[in-house]
Amino acid sequence: MSITKEKKPISMMWKRAKRYTEERNADKAMPLLETMIIHLANLSMKNITEVEGLRVDLWKERAWQSIENLGLLPEYRETDEVMIGSIV
Repeated sequence: MSITKEKKPISMMWKRAKRYTEERNADKAMPLLETMIIHLANLSMKNITEVEGLRVDLWKERAWQSIENLGLLPEYRETDEVMIGSIV
């Protein structure tokens, strides 16, 4: 199932977020990226696989890559996995 909208809100959010990411402006990029991810998650829950001519998963990858490029994800540490495993 796919969905296409005349206004292309995901594309518009992405363009703005990408510009802010390139400018290293996390304060302006993050709200757009968060909104984009939430919107895409809702589409996925409705089994919509394509929006505005692109796969929903591609849009998600772009958003998460931008968040990573802004340095907003914590570094992965091997000990984190071990600690989580030991709790179970």
